[in-house]
Amino acid sequence: MWLFLPDRRPSASSDARRNVDFASTANVNGSATLVDFGDANEQADRAEDGDDSEETTSFLMDEVPAGRPIRKESKAQFAQRHARNLLHFFVEDWFLSAMLGILTAIFSICIDVMIEYLNHYRMALYEYAKQHTDYMAFGTWLGYVTILTGLASFICFAFGRQAVGSGIPEVKVIIHGFTLHNYLTLRTLIVKMITVTMAIGAGIPVGKEGPFVHIGAIVANVLSKATATCRFNAFFSNEGRSMEMLSIGCAVGIACTFSAPAGAVLYGIESTSKYFAVKNYWRSFFATTCSAMIFRFAMNAIVPQQIAGTITAYYQTNFPKEVFVVEEIPIFMAMGVIFGLLAAVFIWFHRQVSLFKKKNKAYVAIFGKR
Repeated sequence: MWLFLPDRRPSASSDARRNVDFASTANVNGSATLVDFGDANEQADRAEDGDDSEETTSFLMDEVPAGRPIRKESKAQFAQRHARNLLHFFVEDWFLSAMLGILTAIFSICIDVMIEYLNHYRMALYEYAKQHTDYMAFGTWLGYVTILTGLASFICFAFGRQAVGSGIPEVKVIIHGFTLHNYLTLRTLIVKMITVTMAIGAGIPVGKEGPFVHIGAIVANVLSKATATCRFNAFFSNEGRSMEMLSIGCAVGIACTFSAPAGAVLYGIESTSKYFAVKNYWRSFFATTCSAMIFRFAMNAIVPQQIAGTITAYYQTNFPKEVFVVEEIPIFMAMGVIFGLLAAVFIWFHRQVSLFKKKNKAYVAIFGKR
């Protein structure tokens, strides 16, 4: 639709208004009396009324040619436009969240399978070497671990130094608004997956929780960039939306590791960002649920049967039907009261120590202010 605005050119009324003069005369008591020249006001009013008839209309955009009708949106076009907006909303919000959870779960399954094969080969070489001598078995074990860890370190150093470490601190820094180059690229993702597989497969006592938080954030960033050209509205592709996707990616990484969607959402709220939008709760929970379900159901389709029983989520729980008996409830209540009081005492003691470190002159003179 065309937008009309009245033309606000200077008129004779403004000049007449400027000619209105007020004179102040001081009386005996020192007060001021305003003397209004009414003829000038009447002249200004007449000039303003005359300008209304001559006021012209200008267009904010191009002028409409004479005789051309103003275009209006029909009801069908209105419904079609809102249906398209709704479709893009569901695709860009829920479809991307589902794809984020599914892809990260598939990566987790593939890494677990490769780790299991590397562990199997390590044990097979060890058993074969042990048949000869114990020294040969020890050398085989040590050489296997050294070769895999050294190769993983070389790959990180040569191809992707951003993949070193867990990646959680760097992801937090990025979510809080700072720019770290090449930490969320496809190259870093590939290097991270290869080196994590080698490090854990070598038998080093490290987990995949931290690396998969980084991997989930990378997958979220790559998906956001891959679908940026398909987005019709800048509202869905702003910087805040990208940060929300990174938070969801961190939660998905936890869900792939522990198969716990609710706990993963809580991790994304508490550990990644200071401000977590309420509308992002459902997207995050949907993505983590998709990830946990794929992780559970992909055992039959992807994982070979000979190693399917060894690949499970970390810290699986198996509660009995009767978790507690009635007689234990008073004990639980007493434990809650006791540990609550101990927590209060700890907080009080910590406060006293902090005040002492702040106010004690001898302590400040020795250690300085902190």
